Amino acid sequence: MRRISLLLISFLLVIQVYAQNVNYYSPINTSATGSQLETALSNLITTTHTNIISYSTAYQLLKDANEDVVNTNNVVLIYSGLSDPKSNSYGGGGTGTASTGWTREHIFAKSLANPNLGTSGPGADAHNLAPCTNSINGARGNKMYEAGSGSYGSISSTGWYPGDDWRGDVARAVFYMNIRYGSQCDISSVSTLNLLLQWNAVDPVSNLEDQRNDEIYQVQGNRNPFIDNPIFATRIWGGPTAQDRFNSAIADPQVFSLNAGNNSVSFSVTANSAGDDVLLAVTTPNGSFGVPSGSYITGNS
Repeated sequence: MRRISLLLISFLLVIQVYAQNVNYYSPINTSATGSQLETALSNLITTTHTNIISYSTAYQLLKDANEDVVNTNNVVLIYSGLSDPKSNSYGGGGTGTASTGWTREHIFAKSLANPNLGTSGPGADAHNLAPCTNSINGARGNKMYEAGSGSYGSISSTGWYPGDDWRGDVARAVFYMNIRYGSQCDISSVSTLNLLLQWNAVDPVSNLEDQRNDEIYQVQGNRNPFIDNPIFATRIWGGPTAQDRFNSAIADPQVFSLNAGNNSVSFSVTANSAGDDVLLAVTTPNGSFGVPSGSYITGNS
């Protein structure tokens, strides 16, 4: 136990309330509204989109972006939410078949864009791609998104509902494509603006969306602003007020205490609201992140 005690002394424990990646947006006025905000975000995600990946490269990126945190050998598939082996891709060097494998779904369907997105440039933008069971990808085809409830599926011969758990994801991807590629990806070509604004408000950002945004950012260089802060859509186009992640996630905790014993460290923190997340970051004296040895007991109230 003495070894653990010495090791813990050599670590610096930093408790901070989780904040979104606001530094990416420092060049612009994030409190702007309407066309001013739309133009600023469009310029930002275009100038920082420094790596235009190929359509084939997207397979590997999606394996990282949609990795299942419970089983890292798998990816989480859009619409169904199923966890499927990364190796089961239908194409991209995988062993999946047309009936069982997963493929790359264009959330903003290629043929609904004008001109067609194709499979390079806009058609290979990973912010618009998600792993999807090939048969479900075929069933959706180029159907527009329409209102529905419950699970995914066809609403009509021309309409598709992504499912309650995916409607916000879809809306934010479509918003991204619109401000990134302009009139080529007109929102009305894939759904109605009012419906997508509703979806953006009622279906908050998921952990998977944050994970995807971070992974794609590392490769492409740009982020999806509507994942980082859904209220951007409200400020640009109106509609129901969506989640404001910048103004709800960066305040200091109300109460914090830290106690160090001979072989243990305990802390308690009271967040500002039930929705706040708390991050425990452990760094070595040289500033790198690490994990001290020993056992951990966590709890919350």
